Amino acid sequence: MKEFSEEKSMEIDIKKELSQKLSFIRQKYEDEYKMFSRLLNIMMFQLWAAGAYGVFYVIMVWIFVKTAKGNLFHNINTVILLAVFSVILIVLIITPLKMISIAKVFRDKTAELKREADAETDVYNFLVQSLTEDYSIFPNLSFGYGDIDIIVVGSTGIFVIDVKSNRGVATLNSSDKLNVIVGDKPHKNYRRQVIQETMQLKSHLDGKITFSAFIHSAIAMPNASVMKGIVLESPYDKFKIPVLSKQGLLEFIHNQEKISGDRVKEVVKVIENYYKDLTEEGFNTNND
Repeated sequence: MKEFSEEKSMEIDIKKELSQKLSFIRQKYEDEYKMFSRLLNIMMFQLWAAGAYGVFYVIMVWIFVKTAKGNLFHNINTVILLAVFSVILIVLIITPLKMISIAKVFRDKTAELKREADAETDVYNFLVQSLTEDYSIFPNLSFGYGDIDIIVVGSTGIFVIDVKSNRGVATLNSSDKLNVIVGDKPHKNYRRQVIQETMQLKSHLDGKITFSAFIHSAIAMPNASVMKGIVLESPYDKFKIPVLSKQGLLEFIHNQEKISGDRVKEVVKVIENYYKDLTEEGFNTNND
């Protein structure tokens, strides 16, 4: 009984830490977005200041022309002063223009990363609330190739879920490839990505558990209207990757064949130990 309580306590601690990790990632992107937005506002203000200075510059040139009486460039001091004013004006205009374009790129990229983190958190929270306690849910774990957004282990099997934040209507095009209508187009091969993540997890489990694990793969798109029946296939392999809404994902998890409780415990223990090792390494690194 004591051993069960300790295992349950460790599971709760890990879930708490993983949830905090998700919150930290979202907050990080939110802070970066605010920072780049502030920088953009500063640059815009500087551009307005450059415009005001430009008006001042024109007035100064007009005054010099009037006072010089046709001999504007015969006075060396006047020439130097105009040159200085011209350089200042150029710097005031060029600097914010360049910085605005840079800040916009970083702000938009940060906004995209934040949207991705929000989508992952949305799906994670939905699964935590919708699945029963006999399911274990692990967000943001990496076994070598990027992060696996969500791993679910429970009575109906092992699942690798890749979350995509695309907005719009998700469907298949004429080549049976994923397409998003009136929204964010896919900018990478989502199918290949989730297969690579699935193989990473399988490779990590092999040799650490007493059976050959079959891992279900799926792509979840919480921000899109997902047409039913989207499955990404290829003639070159046997992987069939469904593209699902949150509710569709829940149904997909529930509809798989059941596996034994002992197998579930084996897989959960391996993943929890891996996460525990990562946490301890991070702690030791910080102490060093």
